[in-house]
Amino acid sequence: MLDRAGESLDEGEGGGEPRLYVGDAASLSHGPDVRPDVKVFGALLTLPDAITLPATVAGQNVTFKGEVGADGGPAATCLFQYTEEATFAKVGFEGAATAPCAPAGPR
Repeated sequence: MLDRAGESLDEGEGGGEPRLYVGDAASLSHGPDVRPDVKVFGALLTLPDAITLPATVAGQNVTFKGEVGADGGPAATCLFQYTEEATFAKVGFEGAATAPCAPAGPR
């Protein structure tokens, strides 16, 4: 239900995604016979949960570790990006090297 400001928030109880409903104040003032213009805002997609874990170093070899959870959404993929600290400070991950995850991610 819309409040006096024309806004309502459904917090996604019961496992649903939260949604914000916003009514056009002009359409709300035209009386009960006019359907208000209501816009619905919410997440467009579910992003996977990603956790970076400590890497292990053995001589010249480094093993990156992490976890990816699809959170009930579509299959997730995983890719590590890495670069030197000075380069990251200048351009972030632009041009960074990549390493695929094994396994690729939850299905």
